[in-house]
Amino acid sequence: MTTLAILEGAATAFAQPRLVPADFVRLRSLVSSMERSADPVRFGALNRELHDLITARCGNAYLVELLHQTSDRLDRIRSTMFTYLPDRLGESAREHSHLIELLQNGDGAEVERYARWHKLQTIRAYRARR
Repeated sequence: MTTLAILEGAATAFAQPRLVPADFVRLRSLVSSMERSADPVRFGALNRELHDLITARCGNAYLVELLHQTSDRLDRIRSTMFTYLPDRLGESAREHSHLIELLQNGDGAEVERYARWHKLQTIRAYRARR
């Protein structure tokens, strides 16, 4: 997850200038679906879709490939993570909303830091629960 946080932070920052208005409409729609979802597995799928939409725009095919490989390795854990950490659902949805705002109005360094921090919050929540 730490590796994923580093890779995704970079890809998110690289994607920022390449996101188009339709992407922001879709991102907000995904967050809205996440906010309404009480199903942790569905929430996890929406979460992956949201992050994949952003990082697909990064313009670096190798980085996207590394992200997919890393995500695929973690999918078994990540697909049930929100079941194990139900409090993360609301927190994560709020963090996604803030990330979208940063993608529209923040600078690249701020976007990268926040995207990395957001990903690491799941690790923090997991460790706190153990």
